[in-house]
Amino acid sequence: METSKILASCAVFALAQGAFALPTISIDNVAQRWPWNNKVDITYTVADGGQDLAAFQYRKIVFTANIGGTEYTIDGSRDVFAPAADGTYTVTWTNAPSGVTAPNSTMIATIKDTTAYYMIVDLDSGRYVFTDLEDGDTTTAVPTASNARYNTAPYKEDLLVLRRVPRSADTSMSYSQYATGGTTFDENSSATLKNSSTNWVTTKDYFIGIFELTIAQYNKLGFSVTATVSSNYPDDIPKHRPLGYNATWNDLRNSTAPTANLTANATSVSYLERLNAKTDLVGFDLPTEAMWEIAARSGTNPYQSGTTGTYSKGARPVGRANSNTWGIYDIVGNVSEMCRDDASRADMGREPPNDALVPAYAAETAQIIMRGSSYNQAGDATQTKRDWRGSFSKTSKNGTVGFRVAFVAE
Repeated sequence: METSKILASCAVFALAQGAFALPTISIDNVAQRWPWNNKVDITYTVADGGQDLAAFQYRKIVFTANIGGTEYTIDGSRDVFAPAADGTYTVTWTNAPSGVTAPNSTMIATIKDTTAYYMIVDLDSGRYVFTDLEDGDTTTAVPTASNARYNTAPYKEDLLVLRRVPRSADTSMSYSQYATGGTTFDENSSATLKNSSTNWVTTKDYFIGIFELTIAQYNKLGFSVTATVSSNYPDDIPKHRPLGYNATWNDLRNSTAPTANLTANATSVSYLERLNAKTDLVGFDLPTEAMWEIAARSGTNPYQSGTTGTYSKGARPVGRANSNTWGIYDIVGNVSEMCRDDASRADMGREPPNDALVPAYAAETAQIIMRGSSYNQAGDATQTKRDWRGSFSKTSKNGTVGFRVAFVAE
């Protein structure tokens, strides 16, 4: 690819906003694609600790270009997918204005703190960014503007979008105390898992996928799942369909014990270990049941009716029904979702642990917890609520069972 350097390449030491140590960012090169096609490549370097996820420190990059006296702001998380982790990166500004020339053009870069309501992973490059709610969205209502951005094909096929759930100690967030919701999970007699007597504790922030993982996202890491293994999955929507029928719990976790954390392994049979390796992060896994429950409730809310819908004709593309108030889709009625916890039918009355991030059952069994109910249960009114709970063999494949990805920084 031929380029022509047309913006003055300006090294900038940018101060981060916030209480943590200040990293630096330098712009190494800014060049327009040649022949002119409105694309400008920006190469930059972040050093001295761009962010520390284990310390709940999330940052984003903003580029500011001045071209012929007109200022342009380029959001690194929304416009060019610019990571804030230490390293050197090249990103492409795809809608640069015409008439850009070196003598009257400059660019600076700034690292800023972000509330990180969303974590977005590029499944091709392994890069990840953090970003805020879209303008107009709040923490107490359905994030309509954010939903409009993320409920689109790129975020269901090439990218992975996760919503941040703040740790319980983060009192700055209006929804960071997680009530157990009464004496039991259930609103019917089919499930009996009792809640602990105090609020659930989350000792760390965690992120959880706003969609059930799709086949397109699964195949991005070198797998080859087809769209024709089950009549439940129409051939005309192969890339959006929730994963099921093709993966077992053991496939996802490489038969690793639930209480053991996953490693990063680019060649593993485990999708989640490959995802850790792709991102150079260790912390992607299935959610524990308590993590799933908090996300399903949008924190402390009671179960909401009419927000996700039920389906009777098989799994369908993710995000077709309304989300809950955290912008999380298909909590009930699309496919049942695997959780990290071991379980057996005899175990279903045990309380979850004090830390919601820890699997509830330490003893390994042949069964795992699944939540959310599926399209196959649409005719059973007791099994289509968010409180539906079942167990499933770790080695079974089933077209009604899928999963969503969670992340906890280690």
